[in-house]
Amino acid sequence: MSDIRKKLKRFLSGKGSGEGKELYDAWYRSFDDTGVPEKINSADVQQELGRMKSRTIESETTRPSLLPWWRAAAAVLAIAVAGVYLYRFMGNVKQKTDDYTAYNTSTGQRRQVVLPDGTSVWLNASTELRTPKAFGEDKREVYLSGEAYFEVARDPQKPFIIHARELTTTVLGTVFNVRSYSDEELEEVAVISGKVAVASGGHKTLLTAGKKLTRVGELFSESSFDDFDHYTTWKEGKLVLENHPVNEVLKTVNRFYGVDIRVRGENLGSCLISTTLEPMPEQELVNLLCMILNAKAQKKDSTYWISGNGCNE
Repeated sequence: MSDIRKKLKRFLSGKGSGEGKELYDAWYRSFDDTGVPEKINSADVQQELGRMKSRTIESETTRPSLLPWWRAAAAVLAIAVAGVYLYRFMGNVKQKTDDYTAYNTSTGQRRQVVLPDGTSVWLNASTELRTPKAFGEDKREVYLSGEAYFEVARDPQKPFIIHARELTTTVLGTVFNVRSYSDEELEEVAVISGKVAVASGGHKTLLTAGKKLTRVGELFSESSFDDFDHYTTWKEGKLVLENHPVNEVLKTVNRFYGVDIRVRGENLGSCLISTTLEPMPEQELVNLLCMILNAKAQKKDSTYWISGNGCNE
């Protein structure tokens, strides 16, 4: 516990009321009817408390009748000081937020952004990328929620670092895909060219082209892949699906196309789909899925409900 907190704790418990009176008076005078002080931080408070402590403080026993009043004043002071710090803290948060640029996509939308260092980033649907308005002198840090395809401009003096939930990916210059949606347990980094370092807690690994790391809960797995289209064609509006359960596929399809398609029945939901979906109107998309699943669809409000006997029929 810091010295300031100890002093405030003693004050709030009714001890050292002389010092408490000095603190309250100094705090009250600092406003001078001008509102919240422009500058207030722990160093200033510490200095003020140290100055007050050096004064000759009247003993508590000389005015015992005032102690209850000062306990009440302590409560008022605690609330007011908390308000002042909250005001300043919120101001700092706003300032920090203002230092970043947020790039967003909604469902059914994809976009490309080029960062100040020349790095090109494609954002998949329902994705947010936060980047500082100016990178630091020794590193380039960004924050991702969703899925993005990075073509990082090489700079050996400034590693490019992507923070995405539990995974932190560090590169110097390469091409790779990061998937980290907040509504999915799975997180994945797949390297198209070059190499990247991925860390999550105590797990660290180096991935090269054609390698990927997948995290599901506390489980990590590294594997090779050759279906590069799976990680690159979504930028062109194509969705490559390989042996994925329908329920999992529909979550991706709905996000990618900006539609709401659901299935009735567990049998149909567990069927596996392998196909490539091109850009198409939603009704055509629904008809195609029904043909693949040997099912039929019914629309209620804005939701398409697909039902059938399941993939084994």
